[in-house]
Amino acid sequence: MKLSINAKILVAILALSIIPLLLLGVIAYSGITGFGSAVDKDTGDLKAKSSSAMQQINAIAVKDSSDSLQALAKESIETRSEDAARNLAAFLYERDDDARLARTLPRTQAAYDAFLASKQGDIVYGNTTESFPLYKEIAFYDAQGGLVLKATTTGYDGKDYALDDFKTKMVRLQDGDLYVSLLWGDYDYVSKAYAGVEKPDGEKYQGYYRWVTPVYESGKKVGYVSLKLDAEQVIERVVHLSPTEQRYVALPDAPSGNYAYLVGADGWLNAHPREYHIKGVLPDGQLPPPLDSCPNATPLVNDTTPLQFGHLSCFSKALDEIQTVHAVNGESGSQIYPWAGLTKWIAYSTVPYYTGSNYRTKMGFGWIAIGAEINKFSQPANLTAQKIDAIATAQEGQFSQSVDAIQSEVGSETQRLRNLTLVVLVLAILAATVVGLMISTSISRPIKELTGVAKKVSDGDFDVRMPQIKTRDEVGELAASMEMLVAGLRMRRKGDEEQKRK
Repeated sequence: MKLSINAKILVAILALSIIPLLLLGVIAYSGITGFGSAVDKDTGDLKAKSSSAMQQINAIAVKDSSDSLQALAKESIETRSEDAARNLAAFLYERDDDARLARTLPRTQAAYDAFLASKQGDIVYGNTTESFPLYKEIAFYDAQGGLVLKATTTGYDGKDYALDDFKTKMVRLQDGDLYVSLLWGDYDYVSKAYAGVEKPDGEKYQGYYRWVTPVYESGKKVGYVSLKLDAEQVIERVVHLSPTEQRYVALPDAPSGNYAYLVGADGWLNAHPREYHIKGVLPDGQLPPPLDSCPNATPLVNDTTPLQFGHLSCFSKALDEIQTVHAVNGESGSQIYPWAGLTKWIAYSTVPYYTGSNYRTKMGFGWIAIGAEINKFSQPANLTAQKIDAIATAQEGQFSQSVDAIQSEVGSETQRLRNLTLVVLVLAILAATVVGLMISTSISRPIKELTGVAKKVSDGDFDVRMPQIKTRDEVGELAASMEMLVAGLRMRRKGDEEQKRK
């Protein structure tokens, strides 16, 4: 296919201008699109990383806070159990002093009644403190163990138990010696027993600890003084303890898992919010069979059997370990204790009271345990976690909105730049085409005109009119040369014609 010079020039111009423009346009369009995609990806990653970082910070903060709170709580309840054990021991040693005082009293009903009335013990119930008689009974027995004189508090029946073998033990006492019995009282049945918040109107446990000391006159043993400490004075000093910030509660709450109890030196419970767990004598005068071996252990579905600790691994390995490994060695501490679906801490401390044959072991009077549900002490951390979650969610929402806004703005700007690039590219191509046409036309038009002149001249027309070409380039020079050539040919033809005429 034959192309005109105009077409050739136009193609050359377009090839040299449009192809680079197209390449630049494609590169720019691709770069803008890639930038938008990169911004979307980076902001999306930033949003995901920010959310993940907030979650990690929250988890770390909650764990550290929870661990710190639990460590503080553990230390707190351990300290509380130790303080309670020392306070109870001090209270019991004061009873030793009372027994020694009682042996000096005149052996009269009035003196004994006055002694009972003067001995009051303060019990803390939550935010209130009340006083109650310390002793149920004071009695004097002669050297042979016969009852000589007795005074009791109002309403007490003076009941003794065959298992309370104090008469056998007291005959061995020397001047200044003291005998302190184990806990004795009637077993309190589940259907009737007081049980704190579960049964605040239940029957209170009736029992006592007995102090006995010999009375000497002129170096001769003439009898024995016996004091019966109301067991409630010990029970109430234990069960109102709380591992919570309240320290003391008005009503103990066994179902919560946050309560205290006392295990006696003989392994029986001596204090518990559910008083049907406390060591008690049955109507036949005997103690219930203790849960001391797995095959014979009765499931505690109905809580009908008082608990005697020691060899209770089938019931609770944790409590059995405290009793048989730690308490027997006079140790204090704490350990984890799964109970009724809860995970508890048991802080235990032996009561350092060692008067009398029953309490001369390292365990002393027994051990006080304060149980605390671990999760309770994580509540502040959990509340903090909820607050952090709320803040993190709000911040994440705001950050997400900001990122979405940025992505939207970048997307809009990217699309605008793409559109602008296409418009500029199209305009550049059109401009290149127009300029190419103008340039090619400016070059080809004079050449075409000169070609027409040359054709006429070749046909012998020397009078042809020369085109007006004013350019100062090669085409202008060509036009001037052709004009001179035509002028020369015209003059020569004129000379030839004159020659012919002559």
